[in-house]
Amino acid sequence: MSKAVLAALENYHCGRDLICLSSILSVLNTTNVLKSLPQNMKSSGGDFMTLLNIMNDVLLVKQSVPTDQFDLDRFCKTTGLDCIRHIIKQALDRYTSLEKAFHSSSNYRQEAQMRSGNS
Repeated sequence: MSKAVLAALENYHCGRDLICLSSILSVLNTTNVLKSLPQNMKSSGGDFMTLLNIMNDVLLVKQSVPTDQFDLDRFCKTTGLDCIRHIIKQALDRYTSLEKAFHSSSNYRQEAQMRSGNS
């Protein structure tokens, strides 16, 4: 995974996408969870794009409201993601940890915020 993140940062300019994916993949223990997702949350691009889109949706909402107003339970109920709320919670915690680590690196601070244009 570390080689993939490094390549994303240095070669492909999609560090944020890899940080999102590694956050959710590090806490996702089964692909059966993907089967229980609402159809409208699934991406025709496959499981990784589905996971990336979910993380992007969560982060968009979380970053668009004051910190104390973000309600993961409400987000999950609204989007039909109740079945993986616990996974999203763990992924958000992991994302925050990775984000802090990359932000502290002057070499990769900017690259870690870059997204691909495909999500």
